[in-house]
Amino acid sequence: MQEKTSEDPHSTGSAMGPSSLKIGLPSGAPAEDRYTGIAASRGIAIGECYSFEKEMDEPQPEVIEEGRIEEEVERFTAALGRSEKELRKIERVTIKKLGKGYSNLFQAQIMILQDPVLTDAISNRIRTERRPANLVIEEEFNRHLEHFRNSDDPLFQERADDLTDIKDRIIRNLQVRKLHSWIPEGVIVASDHLSPADIILLSRSNVKGFVTDTGGKTSHISLICKSLKLPMVVGLGKFSQKVSTGRKMIIDGRTGTVVTDPTDETVAEYMKRQEEELRSEEDASRSAVFPATTKCGVRIGFYANIDFREELDTLCEEGAEGVGLFRSENLFTDASKVPTEAEQENYYFQMLTPLPQCRSTSACSTSVETS
Repeated sequence: MQEKTSEDPHSTGSAMGPSSLKIGLPSGAPAEDRYTGIAASRGIAIGECYSFEKEMDEPQPEVIEEGRIEEEVERFTAALGRSEKELRKIERVTIKKLGKGYSNLFQAQIMILQDPVLTDAISNRIRTERRPANLVIEEEFNRHLEHFRNSDDPLFQERADDLTDIKDRIIRNLQVRKLHSWIPEGVIVASDHLSPADIILLSRSNVKGFVTDTGGKTSHISLICKSLKLPMVVGLGKFSQKVSTGRKMIIDGRTGTVVTDPTDETVAEYMKRQEEELRSEEDASRSAVFPATTKCGVRIGFYANIDFREELDTLCEEGAEGVGLFRSENLFTDASKVPTEAEQENYYFQMLTPLPQCRSTSACSTSVETS
């Protein structure tokens, strides 16, 4: 017997939030719930939920005593130092897990921490307004965040997430709170928002997958999960408020479906799908090396769409004959400074070096205007 919610269970979601479907069970047993978000990274995960919540700020006085102003500025400076130390650690972990390409995300964040225009503005406001650092940081970052979030360009909207991560990191380090990065092994992480740094660090605990209230298919966290081969569903509205640690959960990164408190029948169904996907991937890997030709002898070329040089390692294994589209804007947007012509030439040369082992080296890049 099925009990339908007011939403159409076959809907793929709406502007008001993800769709859901409830399955009625005997009294006393938790009801199975289904939600549909945005499929961000393929794969199926079955396991227990881990609700990942970031700590809230401790309340601070609105005005600082005259004799403690410089102490507050020093507290802010120390928080910047701790934040940079964390990001350099995350950068090293990223290089080890994914290569140099994605580590540029954190190099760019470190440059923001070192930007004297931003840090001096915050220090000066603490001194002149006698206000606590966390409030000034919040206001200064929010002033910039408003411009990014109101932009129609998805690239700028993603940068808003990066700025939010930096802001939250500095404020947390004001309280000298430890970075929350170790969680139980083999869980599915649910959160309202996750940063690239969160994904990298939490993945060390062999997580099975991620679900978030926010995010999009082309966001940095989605791209990182694809590279880590971890299923992810994003854009689930207020889903994180409805789940708690320990609840059984299934996520399907191909369809964007999330199931909480699944029945035994549902678990069996998704375990079967999991096995089918694994067999399909194995079959695809075996046949990937063969030329793609139709029955009538027409040769079809397959080329990869890549974001970073490090993705070249698996190009031939997955059947690509070369690079059809390389998102060269990442050289500009994820770096700490605009690369010189020589640096760009060297980067492309290093990209082309491993390509001869594939059957073609066709490539297309995107131009970016800089002032």
